[in-house]
Amino acid sequence: MLGLEAAWDAGCRVLVLGSFPSEASLAAGAYYGNERNFFWPIVAIALAAPELAEAPLGERAGLLRERGVALWDLWAACEREGSLDSDIRNGVPNDVAGLVERMPGLRTILLNGGGAAAAFAARVLPELLGRKPRPGEAPRDIGAPVRLALAEGCIVAAVRMPSTSPVPSARFRSLEDRLAVWAPALREAVILR
Repeated sequence: MLGLEAAWDAGCRVLVLGSFPSEASLAAGAYYGNERNFFWPIVAIALAAPELAEAPLGERAGLLRERGVALWDLWAACEREGSLDSDIRNGVPNDVAGLVERMPGLRTILLNGGGAAAAFAARVLPELLGRKPRPGEAPRDIGAPVRLALAEGCIVAAVRMPSTSPVPSARFRSLEDRLAVWAPALREAVILR
């Protein structure tokens, strides 16, 4: 199955990378299309922009892009039954490094969940750095930014974020649990308009 196109422009300062869209997102043709996913409520609260959760689903990525936040996924295509990252097989990576090169204002990459963080470390980070990553250069700890000096000389922060999936984990069970990590990261990375 194929994923979604990147929602971005050259002026975006933040890139949110998921692993691969859920079945509901693919059916809707829009990012974070599962109505139980916490992503849209989180960004709406964090950026003081209720329209991000209230607008029709197909318009939300554009509204977020206007605030300097791009959306994409690590995998362009994969085999998967259901929507769990752990079920992704035979993933074909997106050209994230190529997209980063086309975003000169990029300052922060937020990795939505452990699956996205693992795929980023294995597939994207070596391309971005132009070399094998050193210990400590892959974002591992939730909410802890890792400063990366990219091959083209620009410096960005990469941060592993808690998944916005509606599936609870031991540490992140509610919107509030996730918001406590997402809100400061988004607010720091985005200049509120």
